[in-house]
Amino acid sequence: MKNQTTSSKTENAMKHLFWKCKEKENETIWDDVRDNNIKQIREDIKQLGSWPLADSDWNPDSFDLNGLLQKIPSITGQRKLDISFGIFQVSMPGARKLFIEPTYETYDVEIIEEVLTDVLGTPPGKSEVQDIDFFGHELKKIASYKAQNITIPIDDYSKVKSAIPDVDIDKLLQQLLSNNKAKWDKIKNQIYELNGFHQKAKLIQQLIRDHKRSAANYLIYKYAHTAYSYLSKIETKCHETVIENLPFPSIRVFVRNHFDKNAMKDVDTLVEDMKTNYIDLIENSEFLTEKTKKGAIQKMKSMKKTIAYPEEFEASGALDSIFNLNGTLTVNEIISDELGHDVAWRIFKKMDLSQEKKIIGFEDYSIEKLYFQIGATNYCAPRPQHTLREQLEDPHSTLSFRVNGVFSNKKEFAETFNSPVGSPMNPVKNFNAYGIIFKESYSENGWSG
Repeated sequence: MKNQTTSSKTENAMKHLFWKCKEKENETIWDDVRDNNIKQIREDIKQLGSWPLADSDWNPDSFDLNGLLQKIPSITGQRKLDISFGIFQVSMPGARKLFIEPTYETYDVEIIEEVLTDVLGTPPGKSEVQDIDFFGHELKKIASYKAQNITIPIDDYSKVKSAIPDVDIDKLLQQLLSNNKAKWDKIKNQIYELNGFHQKAKLIQQLIRDHKRSAANYLIYKYAHTAYSYLSKIETKCHETVIENLPFPSIRVFVRNHFDKNAMKDVDTLVEDMKTNYIDLIENSEFLTEKTKKGAIQKMKSMKKTIAYPEEFEASGALDSIFNLNGTLTVNEIISDELGHDVAWRIFKKMDLSQEKKIIGFEDYSIEKLYFQIGATNYCAPRPQHTLREQLEDPHSTLSFRVNGVFSNKKEFAETFNSPVGSPMNPVKNFNAYGIIFKESYSENGWSG
């Protein structure tokens, strides 16, 4: 794609981002590029309206909140599915629904000073920095309030708009659509709120009314901060930068140019067979009402299919070779975990726990089983979102291995849970932290050493 012309707006955006990224890799022109980009940020900020901290003649009566919000939306979130307007954000996680909830950003004072110094060309005053810091933390307080309701459906969407009349939410959302009228007619009936937004919106509006100057400083700074963050020297490869910031166009290009279209027909047939069998299952159900059956079948028939898969993943063992981690990078941490557990277990066994109270729901568990259960919760977390390349270069073990990998090497674990020899949690060959004899492999978590 790098050297081919295209009429696609998304592909041209990908190419533009790629080559801008490549400019950053060129040390000889990086400084000039950075200076030009800062100048561009200054020009862009002028289009947002008057910035109080840079305009001594700023008048609160001329503060156009809606005009400013229209110009500063930014894409946020790990999956790039959230759009922030500074005081609230909208997310589209799927199922053609749109959610509105409070949001905020707080910044380190040192970072605020750095950004303002570069963007303004002169160090900011202390009060200007405090102004931005104050408003961000006030928004954080509001967002942290416990709401009475978690989600309110469309029937009460009018409450959301009436709670913050100074903000034209409908107009802000419509501007995000490429075909405003047609798409808005579909989306406007699928809008929901999260985290009690209609309750918190009243507080947000009052905060803005009471502190217009702070609000203007904060919102324009948020735009400047977002733009400035892209000026830093990047360490990732440029194609990864494109994929991270433009995920959907990247997937589209990959699918269009690399997927085996013939193989996808077989998968399409399989999906249709699955849908047919699900419908038969629903129709023959004896406990579902006719209304429920009708609704479920309609949903099944309306379900959209998205079929795509890399052909190379079909080969047996292909994933094993791709997701195999090099244990030599994590050896120090593994040894530390092993030794730490040995010490903790010795201390644990010397303690008199006979009078400890039982935990509700775990009355039949021995104290030894609870020891391992509680130890495992220390590393309980969602799957990491970083790339495979980052994981392969990470000096830290995966969280799952720090539980299963360590416990599988422990005789006391096998005895506590009666794990048979040769099972994943009691392998024949393991390693001794004191003799530094490493297990030949641990296929379940992809570690080898």
